[in-house]
Amino acid sequence: MLNLGTIQLSKRLSHGVGGNASYTLMQSKDNTPSLGGGGVIVAQNPLDPNAEYALSNFDRRHQFTGNLVVELPLGPGRRWLDHGGMLASVLGGWTATLSWSLQSGTPFTMRVCGAAFDVAQGTNCSLRADLTGLSPRLSDPNLLEFFNKGAFSTPPLGTYGDSPRNFLIGPGSDQLNGTLVRDIRLGGVRNVTLQINATNLLNNVQWLGIDTNPTSSSYGQVISVRAMRAATATLRFRF
Repeated sequence: MLNLGTIQLSKRLSHGVGGNASYTLMQSKDNTPSLGGGGVIVAQNPLDPNAEYALSNFDRRHQFTGNLVVELPLGPGRRWLDHGGMLASVLGGWTATLSWSLQSGTPFTMRVCGAAFDVAQGTNCSLRADLTGLSPRLSDPNLLEFFNKGAFSTPPLGTYGDSPRNFLIGPGSDQLNGTLVRDIRLGGVRNVTLQINATNLLNNVQWLGIDTNPTSSSYGQVISVRAMRAATATLRFRF
């Protein structure tokens, strides 16, 4: 079951500036542990599929995206350096685009991997942890302890865990990307386009995956991060 609403604002390109912004509030629920996940996971208890009903693996409660397009005011037909010359040929005609994406995290399930109970059923990582009654939230999560590890425990042998599927919300993302583009006309139908792309302009360290297996040596820690800043340049000749 998917419920979502989106608000979008747009400004057409005029006077060298344009852009758009959108915000989406969503909630998606299902009883399919593998839908939208990175691996095949079956129900913890095959006789109780209703116990799997929870947030979808791909659920993101809040999503904001924004784009700003600016024609730099340099070169022919623009505010400055309109009359040509060396500076106009080098600095003129560029268009800059900034894209900002801000999203809340996807949910994680507290899974006990390698449990004898799972192996006996021919599965793995389908057994869930038990709740201890403590809150899993920390006021200042860090790389070594993203959530309160004392909030979960390994269930007794031969029993199912009582923590719900997708109980814990993982790290969100906040990324700014940029693009610079310039078209250079060479006469006739010949044209050169120079494009420079940069991702994660601010070079922020952004957490991605967390270890939710109570029997793991890295339990509770951040175990992967998103890519750091990268830039590429592309030159295209059309004729």
